[in-house]
Amino acid sequence: GWWVVGLPAAGGKGHALKHVMETLGVDPARTVCCGDSGNDSPMFDYRKTGVRGVVVSNAFHDLRGFCEGQVCEEGRRVHYFAAGRMAGGILEGLK
Repeated sequence: GWWVVGLPAAGGKGHALKHVMETLGVDPARTVCCGDSGNDSPMFDYRKTGVRGVVVSNAFHDLRGFCEGQVCEEGRRVHYFAAGRMAGGILEGLK
């Protein structure tokens, strides 16, 4: 089967993440996002959110490709690519 996801132009996970951080006063440097598919990409847009993330090994190619080239100001990769799948990959990335 197929899934169809509809989001408003100003909606999505990236906007939601920023809203929650701003509302709760949470520093992006103390926040981690995790995901496995393209609809998670807005959370992983480091230039817009300032948040580092964990990409699990079973992630779809679109998310992996989106995250691979992102680097921080020091030139280091900003996202962790876990060897583990699903929740195991998230736990690995949080260590």
